[in-house]
Amino acid sequence: MPGQYPFLMKAHLRKKLSKRLRKGILEVFIHEPSKSLNYKQVSARLGERDNDVRHLIHDLMDGLLESGELESSSPGRYKLSSSYAQLGRGYISVNRRGMVLFVPEGLTPEDGVEVDRRRSLNVLHGDEVRVKIKRKGKKRVALVIELIHREDRHYVGVLEVTDSYAFLVPDNRSLHVDVYIDPARTRGAKDGEKVLVRITDWPDSAQSPFGEVLEILGRPGNPDTEMVGILHEFGLPPDFPPAVLQAAGAIPLIIPDEEVRKRKDIRSICTFTIDPEDAKDFDDAISFERIGEGLLRVGVHIADVTHYVRKGDVIDKEAVKRATSVYLADRVVPMLPEVLSNVVCSLRPNEDKLCFSVLFDMDKEGR
Repeated sequence: MPGQYPFLMKAHLRKKLSKRLRKGILEVFIHEPSKSLNYKQVSARLGERDNDVRHLIHDLMDGLLESGELESSSPGRYKLSSSYAQLGRGYISVNRRGMVLFVPEGLTPEDGVEVDRRRSLNVLHGDEVRVKIKRKGKKRVALVIELIHREDRHYVGVLEVTDSYAFLVPDNRSLHVDVYIDPARTRGAKDGEKVLVRITDWPDSAQSPFGEVLEILGRPGNPDTEMVGILHEFGLPPDFPPAVLQAAGAIPLIIPDEEVRKRKDIRSICTFTIDPEDAKDFDDAISFERIGEGLLRVGVHIADVTHYVRKGDVIDKEAVKRATSVYLADRVVPMLPEVLSNVVCSLRPNEDKLCFSVLFDMDKEGR
């Protein structure tokens, strides 16, 4: 069969493609519930230009018409059935105003559908869920029918304690309710103290989730208390796992001669770092030399981290989880252990370092 999809002749691949296209067709109509579209318009929205695939889309739309998920608005044109309720999978996002949204897989909160609080299964920000989407007049609402996965949830906030109960008032606005804590599970925290709490349960019949105090952070407003609170709130790990520290500790601080022989040696060229003098690590350096009449050779250098950290090793996996170093007002949560970030991969003055470099020549006009 000619065209972009010759494998349509194979039944199992046609079935797989049909499944993907069917989902895409429904998403087109769900995102434009008031629109009446023909198969060519739907194909264009899906980015499909191949004639064979466009005809397959036409057949699938006829099938959705027969199943009641689409309805015919005029010959050859379709729209979302007013009685259709879509099953969808995605995650929960709670915005700063406390609105609970269902966000379909692959989309952003801007595409979210408001969750009906009466059918929410007490979901939390970040929960993976399956929902049924229904129409209420011109509005779409999501009814949570299954909680698929919930990460272990930790929250920072101020504890309010009475004789018979305690509540956490969370700093994080994505937690749209207070957390009930049994007085026996407060670890002795006092009224008004900032604490770290883990949510343990949220029964369907309860208006608030249940939790327990894991750590007393201190009094609100104290700089150290607030910094530690930020670390916990955003899940920033202050310490590295023992296996990562063990691997980092095995890294040699002296560059072996055989490695030096493999590389271009530019230690004799005037080179300077561009970070301030009080920086903890020096990421970048620039070298400069005159190579002829009116010509300059400029080098841009960064530390060769990949010589020490190999893809898939224990240090790399931890770095992927951390994504980046985080700089707070009084401390750094590094992406890599200190022996890497501040020593062997820091371009400190008067120390030999392995680098990736770009050397380029330019004239006085910068060409």
